[in-house]
Amino acid sequence: RPQTERMKATLMRALLPLALAGVSAAGMADPLAPTYIKNDACPTFDFAPGITLRTYKVDPISGEYSIIFNAEPGSFVGYHRHVGTVKGLTLKGHWAYKEHDWVAKPGDYVEEPAGSSHLLYIPEDSPENAEVFFIISGALEFRNTTTDETTGIFDWVALTKLQEKECEASGKSCDCLSNLKLYQKKPEECSLSNEE
Repeated sequence: RPQTERMKATLMRALLPLALAGVSAAGMADPLAPTYIKNDACPTFDFAPGITLRTYKVDPISGEYSIIFNAEPGSFVGYHRHVGTVKGLTLKGHWAYKEHDWVAKPGDYVEEPAGSSHLLYIPEDSPENAEVFFIISGALEFRNTTTDETTGIFDWVALTKLQEKECEASGKSCDCLSNLKLYQKKPEECSLSNEE
């Protein structure tokens, strides 16, 4: 009987995302269908002095989010540690980490392992704003460089709140966050049928 209960629990965990999306296993959406997100699906918002972000996708199950990071020469993101991995493709300008001797330029790709820590900055001599497409898994823990204590957390929840605030203030839609509506349903609103 304990094994049956474990199997039921495993099955429920597997079906929960489908139930939240209102999809039956038989009527499942095509898993090979692409996700299309328009460039203006969400407005750009201020993140820090000289730095803006634009959200492309947020996955509350994995904690992964995709953003365009745009930063003026001389700006920086304070010292932080990544809980998960980061992948970044430089689209414009130059950027670097204080702790490393390379400078990323257009077309350069950077991949960071979970647990990496650094201070990201845009060199004063960058020919234009740095623009980077980042896919970030998990939180950024901002750290005090003297005590190594966490001073702040930035994750998909914080990103979503800032993006929603900008959408509301600008009167623009937040289509980049439309997939989150699937995860905001109450259990009684979910069904395993396709009829919703």
